[in-house]
Amino acid sequence: MRKYKVLHLTNFLDLSGQQENTLYTVSNLDQERFEASLAANLSGGDQNLDNLLARRAQAVPHLTVHDLSHLTRAPSPAFDLWSFIDMIRLMRAERYDIVHTHATKAGFWGRIAAKLTGVPIIVHSVHGWAFQYTGVPQLVRDFFLLLEKIPAMVTDRFITVNCALLEDGVRHKVGKRDQFIVVRSGMELEKFLQVQIDAPKLRESLGLPLTGPIVGTVMIFYRHKSPETIVRIAPKIMEAVPETHFLLVGDGEMMPGVRALVRELNLDDRVVLTGLRQDVDELMALMDVFVHPAWFEIAPRAIVQAQATGTPVVATHLGGVPELIKDGETGFLVPPRDLEALAEAVIRLLQDPALRAKMGRATRGSITSAYTVEAMVKSIEKVYNELIEAKMVQSA
Repeated sequence: MRKYKVLHLTNFLDLSGQQENTLYTVSNLDQERFEASLAANLSGGDQNLDNLLARRAQAVPHLTVHDLSHLTRAPSPAFDLWSFIDMIRLMRAERYDIVHTHATKAGFWGRIAAKLTGVPIIVHSVHGWAFQYTGVPQLVRDFFLLLEKIPAMVTDRFITVNCALLEDGVRHKVGKRDQFIVVRSGMELEKFLQVQIDAPKLRESLGLPLTGPIVGTVMIFYRHKSPETIVRIAPKIMEAVPETHFLLVGDGEMMPGVRALVRELNLDDRVVLTGLRQDVDELMALMDVFVHPAWFEIAPRAIVQAQATGTPVVATHLGGVPELIKDGETGFLVPPRDLEALAEAVIRLLQDPALRAKMGRATRGSITSAYTVEAMVKSIEKVYNELIEAKMVQSA
C-alpha cells in the first residue's frame, strides 16, 4: 500500500491547545498509511516564545521536524517573504501529497505555497478566526478576513474544532459549507478522568490551608484569557465565603500584572500563583470551582479537562464555550466582562455543596470520546482518505 506524505505547517510550537492538537495529530497518524512531517519556527520567532512543544516534537522518532526560522507572528514584509520562500523550497524538495496548515499567517502562506508547488491536497485547521478577535480595530479584522478568503479558494477542506467556528466561516463567506467539517480537539483525558489526589498533602505543598474551598483556573496568561479577573472578584467572593482561597495555574504575558494586582489588593495570603505545572489534573481535581473568565475564546481545552475531573465550571458565554457547558446543569455561563455575574455564580456554587456535587457529577458525565486524541486523529485520517480517493485515486 502506498504511503502518503503529509506536512503539518504552523507558526510556532508554544504550549497552547492549537499546537497540542497539531502535535498529537502528526505523532499519531497511521504510520503504515502516512509519512508525517511538521514545520514551524522552532525558536519562537519575534515573540521570544519558549516553544515547549518543539522539544516534544523533535523527540518523536518517526516524525520529521523542519525549522521555519524566518516565520514571525507580527507582519514583516522581509521575513514574510523569506518564510514563504522557505515553504516553497521545502514543498518542492519533499513533494508532499497533503499540506495541512494551522493559524492565520502560516495558513495563508502555507496554502499559497502548496498550490504553487502542485501539492494535490490542501487542508486547513481552524482553531480560531483572527478576524473575530475583538482586541484590534475593525480595519485590521477586515484585513485578517481577506487573509482567510484568498487561500480559501485553493483549500480542499476546512477542519474546525467546534460548530461555532464552522458557522462563522460560512457566514463570513470564507468558504462554502461543504468545505467544512467539525473535528473536536483531542486530548489525553484518561489521566483527568481517573485522577486521584492526596488533598491534604497537595494543599500543604501549595501553601494552602487544609480546609476551605478553592476557586481556581488553569491557563496560559494571555490578555484575552483575563486571568486578572479572578483576582478582581476575589474580595467579593471572600466577603460571602470568607474561608475561600484562590489557585491560579499557568504563566504568560499577563503574569506581572496579575502579581501586581494581588499585592495591590493585599491578597498575597489568599492567592497562589503556581506558574506552569505538569500536574494540572491533580490541581484541577483539588479545586471546588473552576473559573474561565476569558473575554475572547474559541474552544478552551482546560474546560473539558476540568469537567473530566468532576470540577464544576463557571465560564463566559462566548465562542465554542456553550458547546461545552449546559448552563445550570453542567456549569454556569455568564456574559463576558461581567465581573458581578461571574462572582455571583462562583458564590452560588461555594454556598451550595449539594449543587456543587450534583453539577460535578453531571459535568464529568458530559465528557464524550469525541474529545480523545484517538477520535480526533481517526476523523482527520478519514478526511485525508476521502480527499485522496477523490483527488488522487479517481483522477489517476
